[in-house]
Amino acid sequence: MWHLVWWFLGVLLVLGALTLVAIQSWVREQATQQTAYAEVIREHLDSGNYRVVAGVFTRRGQLQERTAWECETIDQDLKNRFRGHDRFRMEV
Repeated sequence: MWHLVWWFLGVLLVLGALTLVAIQSWVREQATQQTAYAEVIREHLDSGNYRVVAGVFTRRGQLQERTAWECETIDQDLKNRFRGHDRFRMEV
């Protein structure tokens, strides 16, 4: 389980591992009737940490909400979801 530590410059800092479940929960909380999908992008930072950005979009591709996390690691389920790429799409 991840622990929210700090909100700084639009990035949530996470102590420990960011989980796929945490991202799915955030997406569900942001979804509206117009929401069609979410995009999740990861970046491996020079510090060794990860920055993971998620956004929810309408069927027309308009961004509704977004957030970002910076974390030490990402859990195995989230790594598997990326499948060796730096982004994936989740249907809502």
